Amino acid sequence: MRIRGQRDVLEEFGRRIVRLREAKGWSRAELARRVGVTRERLGHWERGVSTLPLENLIALRRELGVSVDELVAGEPAPAGGLSREQKDKAISHLATVIKLLR
Repeated sequence: MRIRGQRDVLEEFGRRIVRLREAKGWSRAELARRVGVTRERLGHWERGVSTLPLENLIALRRELGVSVDELVAGEPAPAGGLSREQKDKAISHLATVIKLLR
């Protein structure tokens, strides 16, 4: 099993932001405005070039209408709740993102 590096995690996270933004039909400028950042800064997150502060992660979650788990781990929570494996995976993803934010 390949251990994913920080760059892989950031790029995957960025692609997830792009997919969710495009599903809303929003331009990068529109989402950036809603989150309160520049289009360029959002572009850096989407390309996995830089990390984002926790307050921006929360704003992205709110604007994109997903849970932090879905935004970070890429898996929506099932109706009956998360399995132990899914919780562990989400926690691992969140821990990686938090380390990157420091």
